[in-house]
Amino acid sequence: MNQKNQIVSETIQAANIQADATIFAASIAALGLIVGLVVSWYTAKHIQRKTSIDEIRRNTYLKTVDSYSRMIASLSMITVDPKKTSDEFKPRFENFVAAIDQSMFVCDTKTKVKLVEFYEIFFTELKLIEDPISSIFDASQDCEIAYKTYFKIMSELEPIKSRLVDLQVEDPAQKNIENALQIFDDKLNFSHKYLQAAQDKGDLVQELCTDAEPKIHDFMIKINTKAVDVMYSLRQEIGIKTDIKTDKELNERLKKLVLKSK
Repeated sequence: MNQKNQIVSETIQAANIQADATIFAASIAALGLIVGLVVSWYTAKHIQRKTSIDEIRRNTYLKTVDSYSRMIASLSMITVDPKKTSDEFKPRFENFVAAIDQSMFVCDTKTKVKLVEFYEIFFTELKLIEDPISSIFDASQDCEIAYKTYFKIMSELEPIKSRLVDLQVEDPAQKNIENALQIFDDKLNFSHKYLQAAQDKGDLVQELCTDAEPKIHDFMIKINTKAVDVMYSLRQEIGIKTDIKTDKELNERLKKLVLKSK
């Protein structure tokens, strides 16, 4: 009887041990599941954060490239169409500088070094063409103002001319005709001064453009060469495979095309 009780007691004890082991194993499994979920959550957040950063960088870099292209396009047209370019160059230049600053904010250190190097060359070379460009824009604006004034005066002559015709029909001998003719001649002579000023300013614009064209061309060549290094770094950051050597060779081919077009 005692032996049976001992066997039952040992069986119950073994069952309790097994139950405790099962509970412990279940607890470990639950803990592992919780840890796994936490790790997965942090991993997902990291991937999400990295994806978000990559997207921000991609959008910022594309904006930088686009603003650079637009600024260069305006710069290349300054000596071709100063009047149109004077209205668009400044905002495009400001957009490009702002885009560069934004790129510096989101890029890694290696790319930032390239951007700073580009900045140094860009603003150093820009000083050499600032005055020529400003002179072109100022002369072009003066020319436009002179032409507008001339056409305004000429438009004011139309009612006087019509009145002269009416007076000659009514009474060719009356004194009002002489007065109207005098006013007409005075305004006509006055308008010729603005016409001459506009023509002189137009000649000055052409002269300034001829002088500035090689300087602007050299500026574009120098910054485009440095821009290749920057573009290479930007592409690398957003996962675009590129070959810097090939890019530079292509840039040289583009230079030759530009030179041929001059």
